[in-house]
Amino acid sequence: MFPHYFQGRDSHGFNLFVNDVFAAIKKVSHALLTYPAMYPLKPCLEFVEQCNHIVKFFHNEHVVKVQLWELQITSGVRTLARPAPTRWGTVQAMCATLLQSECHLNAIARVCDFAQGLYTQKCA
Repeated sequence: MFPHYFQGRDSHGFNLFVNDVFAAIKKVSHALLTYPAMYPLKPCLEFVEQCNHIVKFFHNEHVVKVQLWELQITSGVRTLARPAPTRWGTVQAMCATLLQSECHLNAIARVCDFAQGLYTQKCA
């Protein structure tokens, strides 16, 4: 009746294709990424990298993490999602949670002593 079709090959092939597309990223050092000349996805990848830096910052800084968490709980917004290289959809989830928490992130960043407090903590 129906031909037997194994979807594993297609999903594996698609996974390899996506890895090849994003393999254009070469890590030169821990903080510097380079792309081939005229790479069409460069703006997208740079945007995702900047979003990832924001999520890492709010995950690693305990004081602002707690402030953001309290704001998210009171408004019913999901906490910031961290991308995982081995999971599909985590980059999209990260961008979606950043967008949902945009007003909370702006409110925290607008506090007068936000930047000064972080600077004095690192210098002390």
